[in-house]
Amino acid sequence: MVHNFDQQHALEKGYIPRVAIVTGAVQGIGYAIARRLAESGIDVAVNDISSKSVQIDTVVSELCTLGRRAIGVPGDVSDEEDVNQIIKKTAEELGSVDIVSC
Repeated sequence: MVHNFDQQHALEKGYIPRVAIVTGAVQGIGYAIARRLAESGIDVAVNDISSKSVQIDTVVSELCTLGRRAIGVPGDVSDEEDVNQIIKKTAEELGSVDIVSC
């Protein structure tokens, strides 16, 4: 199994990240980050604003086809209550939060 440098470093330190929250994940850089993390074996909580729920569901489905667990966690990251709910739902459904990409 080939790992990139960051994964190899994490393995050497005994820590393996498993779950990421990616904000703005339905397009652009956020989407690219979510996809790359899933391709690297990370389960992903896909976040964007609630009005993009259909796009969130599409990205979740796509990441699942890569063999990863993925969930949609809509919310506004400028709202503290939404952020708390995003983190809570991710931890409950995916087991932890190891990476946050904003």
